[in-house]
Amino acid sequence: MDHRIAGMDENEGSFASAVKVMDKIRQTMGDRYFLLGHGNHGHARLAEQAELYSIIWNGVNEGLSVAKAKIMANPCMQGYGKTTPLDENSLGRWVSFAYLEAEAASF
Repeated sequence: MDHRIAGMDENEGSFASAVKVMDKIRQTMGDRYFLLGHGNHGHARLAEQAELYSIIWNGVNEGLSVAKAKIMANPCMQGYGKTTPLDENSLGRWVSFAYLEAEAASF
């Protein structure tokens, strides 16, 4: 891809996996000339794509970790946790849904 993001919705792809795979390819192959399925061919395409995916992935993770810390530090949540088990999976799902909704509203 050149200045595009491959299908990452509907479980078609994974930003985390894509970043790892592109880093591994870069370590193994270096800056080679890539013939792309979409866009212009050339050197540095893998580096550009890896940077794009990393920026998105790291930005989202930073936002989520800040959100989680803020939510868990809230006295209401600490009190709620004493009377209701805050299963990491369920809390993570709630935060994820809220994050996606807020993200969609911001664009």
